[in-house]
Amino acid sequence: MVRIHNDHNRVRLKYSHEKELFAKLLNENYEIEIIEIKTNLNRLVIGQIIVGEYMFKKKYKVNKIIKTILYHNGDDALETFCKETEINLVKY
Repeated sequence: MVRIHNDHNRVRLKYSHEKELFAKLLNENYEIEIIEIKTNLNRLVIGQIIVGEYMFKKKYKVNKIIKTILYHNGDDALETFCKETEINLVKY
């Protein structure tokens, strides 16, 4: 999931139908946040968010991306890793 922090009302877009608007919002230098939602915080989801950031930056030429993982079951060591590597954690 990608969230673009902007000054407009919240809008949920389907990328395949709104590619031009998506590109326009990216070019306006809003904060970009990529979000992974999983039940368990594990190395797989951490890898997904890191690779997702890398690929998004390459494809869209974005400099800064906020990385967030929304999860239910955690692990102390992995939570520490995420905090030290600037991956936001939201536990539900």
